[in-house]
Amino acid sequence: MTVLEQAIARLEAEFAERPKVFAELQSFLVGDGEGRTSADAAAKLGLSDEAVRATISRMRKRCRELVREEIASTLASISDVEDEYRALLAALRS
Repeated sequence: MTVLEQAIARLEAEFAERPKVFAELQSFLVGDGEGRTSADAAAKLGLSDEAVRATISRMRKRCRELVREEIASTLASISDVEDEYRALLAALRS
């Protein structure tokens, strides 16, 4: 399992009490929602678009934190986390 997959799995566990929300919004974590909008997700979840956008923002922030934690667990020196994080982002963008 990759660092990103591990972080997303941990985030999913944090959403154990709201599995439908996680399932609906997961595609917004590292992408654009697979062509859907936050309004589409809001309608499906019965929430306001503002609430869904706020949840997506919080999920992305927490996912970034979890990715950094996963990276840190693979390194001998904590000082290398940001360099590794930037390298991961660059690889994902290419």
